[in-house]
Amino acid sequence: AQELKLKSVSSKVSQTNKKLFTHALLIIEDDKTCLFAEKNLLSAYTNDIDMAENVAEALEKLAAKHYDLVISDLGLPDGSGNDIVAQIKATPESPNYNTPFIAMTAHQDTLKHQRAMDAGFTATNTKPLSNEKATALLNAYPAQKAVISSRETTASSKTEDYAVIDLALGM
Repeated sequence: AQELKLKSVSSKVSQTNKKLFTHALLIIEDDKTCLFAEKNLLSAYTNDIDMAENVAEALEKLAAKHYDLVISDLGLPDGSGNDIVAQIKATPESPNYNTPFIAMTAHQDTLKHQRAMDAGFTATNTKPLSNEKATALLNAYPAQKAVISSRETTASSKTEDYAVIDLALGM
């Protein structure tokens, strides 16, 4: 019976994580390993994640949809993340003109980070993206939060829901 209860709680934790944030995210990354690692990590927090592997694909997606947060690699095969953010920030009618853009780079060179900020990035981070960095980003640049209060309101449900949320946040 205890094992069954743990599986049930584990399942609820997984479902709860996916609803903690309602961000629409775009990840721009040409390295498929990094791209899917970032997507898998962020999918624990939100369900609305799009991916682009180059500047052309990213600009197409950014023209078609508003995102709450864009996470972009700097070095791309057909240009750079700096090119993307500069073009979007120079176009006030873009649906992502006010969207926060986060540069992810493997370089620790301060000059590269400064160039990204000068191009229009909101912030820069050094790879890899970790759970701690992902949580900090999603909290620093909030989208509409999921409605947690819409759950069942019986006393036992509340206790169980709070326990699941606490487990999901690692508290």
